[in-house]
Amino acid sequence: MATIKAVCETRLDPAIYKLFGDGIGFNKFMVTIENVYPKRRMKVAVSANFILWAAAMLKKSHLAPASLCDKILTFLHKDADYLMSHREIPSTARLK
Repeated sequence: MATIKAVCETRLDPAIYKLFGDGIGFNKFMVTIENVYPKRRMKVAVSANFILWAAAMLKKSHLAPASLCDKILTFLHKDADYLMSHREIPSTARLK
């Protein structure tokens, strides 16, 4: 505690209390954490019909934002002609 108090209350040259090297990016940090602490993933099959029903019920009961429910319903239910009737997102044109 005395050291922490001294560092907080004193103007020290940054080289004195630099403990680590240069930082790493977030993605590299997450990969490191995942490698050190692997977790088991449990696969759970969920039917599209159940998700459609749940989204409709959540929308009807106002327990979830209507826009989110509409996106889920559109993703799983709307036909290809409806989906293709929308304009392309400009930033995704170069991804093709």
